[in-house]
Amino acid sequence: MDSVKSLVFWVLCSICVFQCIHFWSNKAVEHILMLFKVVFEILGTHSEYCAAVATAFPTTLYMLRKIVRLDRDNFTKYVVCPLCTHIYTYDSVVYEVNGRKFAHKCTNIVFACRSFAEKCSSMKGKRGKQACGSPHVREVTLSSSEKVYYPLKVYCFNGVINPLTNLLKRVAFSASCEKWRDRQVRRNQLADIYDGSIWKQFINYKGQPFLSEKHTFGVILNVDWFQPFERRCDISIGVIYLVILNLPRAIRFKKENVILVGIIPALSKEPASLNHFLKPLVSELKALWRGIDLDVHENGKLHSKRVRLALLCAACDIPAARKLCGFLGHGAKMGCSFCKKAFQGSAGLMNYSGFNTETWQPRTRQEHLKYAKQAEKANSITLKNKIESGYGYRYTELLELDYFDSVKFCVVDPMHNLFLGSAKKLFTHWVDSEILLRKDLQKISDRINSMLVPSDIGHLPSSIASNYGKFTAQEWKNWVLIYSMYALNGVLPLDHLRVWQTFVLACKQGWINH
Repeated sequence: MDSVKSLVFWVLCSICVFQCIHFWSNKAVEHILMLFKVVFEILGTHSEYCAAVATAFPTTLYMLRKIVRLDRDNFTKYVVCPLCTHIYTYDSVVYEVNGRKFAHKCTNIVFACRSFAEKCSSMKGKRGKQACGSPHVREVTLSSSEKVYYPLKVYCFNGVINPLTNLLKRVAFSASCEKWRDRQVRRNQLADIYDGSIWKQFINYKGQPFLSEKHTFGVILNVDWFQPFERRCDISIGVIYLVILNLPRAIRFKKENVILVGIIPALSKEPASLNHFLKPLVSELKALWRGIDLDVHENGKLHSKRVRLALLCAACDIPAARKLCGFLGHGAKMGCSFCKKAFQGSAGLMNYSGFNTETWQPRTRQEHLKYAKQAEKANSITLKNKIESGYGYRYTELLELDYFDSVKFCVVDPMHNLFLGSAKKLFTHWVDSEILLRKDLQKISDRINSMLVPSDIGHLPSSIASNYGKFTAQEWKNWVLIYSMYALNGVLPLDHLRVWQTFVLACKQGWINH
């Protein structure tokens, strides 16, 4: 019987290894489990041993993980208030009195306003700062009559220290993080983040060595939302993750090198602020800035080393970046995150014209910290909104990092504006206005298919007429920067082509600088 368990265990471990190497989906693994089960059952008609293996072999991921003792649920779980998104540990929510369990309601202090009152009855008729009062757990009575409480929403926090610990124990990982020191780049060429001012500033930060020393890391923070189910567009999950910038660009964004910090649960809408979800991360980032001792794999074995880490930039799409770094949305009057230019107009009809750059006063971290603190201390929602809209600043938990400059570290996002925005809209206009006819689109497709481009760039879909509406951001970027001028020459009317040429040149210059 032991040999049967050993064989099952060995096969299941092999499947887990292959899933990691080849990035098999969980669904694919379940099909493979069922295939093995059937194969052993067929062999079992001729062998009692194979029949025993078939009986012991699992067909679900749950049983696979149980047999190989694979603990995947290693997140720290916080209870999330569905109304104000404040997070709590489970033990601080559920308490016991005389053997009976009870649950606290949300005690987070918020401004009592109409939007809260519509969702929480305890807010009705109240004004000023009040406790949220929303329930964040549900009571369930078990068959044994015991009452238990389950969180309505859960924030799964992985942090940065534990994942970094695992990465540093990997063979050659630390050595890969040191390769940037030996790069050869032509003078005045910007080839990677190491050539930028922020990285150079942190080589020696305020006169003290940082990146100039070994075992120091710079990371980039990203927040994004995605829909986890194919047929449910009403559910959106948020993900917070970090990428280690010391790694060479070729492996920097590989799945195995990305640090998953936390998973934001599906809420009725995307949260207006990310501060509650960022707070545990900021706590760990403060510790890593001071330095902690971790095991690092070097010279064939593990050595305890002092490790330091700093958050050097935030790269998201514009809505997420503004929440992350503490600025107003791009549709606001003070909607620029780099300067204090005031745009004229109203929401949806904002006028962004006027490029007298000499009048654009740059924003500063000191100013951000000053007005963000004022807004947080405001005693009414009206005053809070007035400060935020008047100066264009909101409080972000990242300001608690002494070195984090919200203005300089917020990366410009050209993807949504230039490629998924202007390029797509202009191409759609040409087609809808019949500036480009069906025969023209076919000619464009033929030209695209005839072009030879490096394999890492990739071809566009074969028929642009039927596929351009489904282009990804990367495909629109390739269309604008690589394919379009050749494909449109002689097909698009000259006046339109000249406008397009100006746009392409601007994109190329902006993309190179970016």
